[in-house]
Amino acid sequence: MNNRQSVAARFSASAHTYDTYADVHHIAAAKVVDLVGDRGRSKHILEIGCGTGILTEKLKRALPDVSITAIDIAEAMIAVALKKMASISGIQFHQQSIDTLSNTSTFDLIISSSSLHWMTPYKRTFSKVNSLLKPKGRFVFSLMKEGTLKELHNSRLAVAPDKPVQAPLPKPSAIREALKDNDFDISKEFEQEVMVTFPSTRKLIEALNKQGVTGGTFSHSDSLLSRSELKKLCDHYDNTYKSSSGEVFATYALMYICAQKRT
Repeated sequence: MNNRQSVAARFSASAHTYDTYADVHHIAAAKVVDLVGDRGRSKHILEIGCGTGILTEKLKRALPDVSITAIDIAEAMIAVALKKMASISGIQFHQQSIDTLSNTSTFDLIISSSSLHWMTPYKRTFSKVNSLLKPKGRFVFSLMKEGTLKELHNSRLAVAPDKPVQAPLPKPSAIREALKDNDFDISKEFEQEVMVTFPSTRKLIEALNKQGVTGGTFSHSDSLLSRSELKKLCDHYDNTYKSSSGEVFATYALMYICAQKRT
């Protein structure tokens, strides 16, 4: 199973529990809608990695007259989104990868929230986005950057230094470079840290599983943690990253971009 298949399988498996644990994703999606910020400028919008439709629904309520094409590679996520928004017109959901869309340059705006970090290599993804935008079209998104779940990664390295994850989340500089190389100019950019608390590390890991974010190279090492290593990780986390209330905390590091196609 390749990285993309692993990610799609995990998100499909968690489709019916995802929304319950998606507080950070609601925060990110709301800020993406604020970044879009227009009232009539964009008519035809593509959403990449729509998942269960958190961003889709927020954008449609803010801009009821727009037409949205929303895609995701996880079949069960699309099914949940379709059911949630069956009564809302002007949205088309498709189980599809951005790579398979034809280069038609038909969209005024392409949006994404908390999903583009899965779509490596970024330069290839942004090249495809460019080909799908009309001249001077906009690309507005959020993604998880390096530093997300740093407490969990630090604990993993502390107990199993020979089993790091296969790939890190992106640095902001890598995202800026990939946009620049694909003829995008950044008009707005900011970063945000969101801290979430859990009763214990095991509850944190359970929440991650129920969001489907435990697939792919950002979560997997070349060899799995043993049961004893997992217990040591939980003990280390519980003892090291405890809030004043006695709960453990986890940091999500987000990057927000509003960019425009140069020509």
